[in-house]
Amino acid sequence: MLEPFKQGPTFSVIRALGVDGLRAPFLIEGAINAEVFTRYVEQFRVSCLRPVQQVWLDNVKFHYAPQASAALEATGARVCHLPPTPPTSTAWRRASPNSRRGYGRPRRGPPAP
Repeated sequence: MLEPFKQGPTFSVIRALGVDGLRAPFLIEGAINAEVFTRYVEQFRVSCLRPVQQVWLDNVKFHYAPQASAALEATGARVCHLPPTPPTSTAWRRASPNSRRGYGRPRRGPPAP
């Protein structure tokens, strides 16, 4: 009899990417939420920032934690959020796999009549 695959613990990684490479890596068991992100910012990220730097965050809900944003801005760094995903990119995900074939690739040969 085959046993089902036993799943181990889940880990999440947070890190900062700058022109000089990856900085302030942080590994945690479990999922990231606003409390974990705020602690990461306060304990690891703030020490790496200079007043002239920008911190770009995507639109994950925990990136909008007020305490984390306040800690980042207290260093003099500018906090910026990426714009929401444009609707045209989600249309590609909803398309069936057959209609996605060759999506965005240049056609080979003469154009279809």
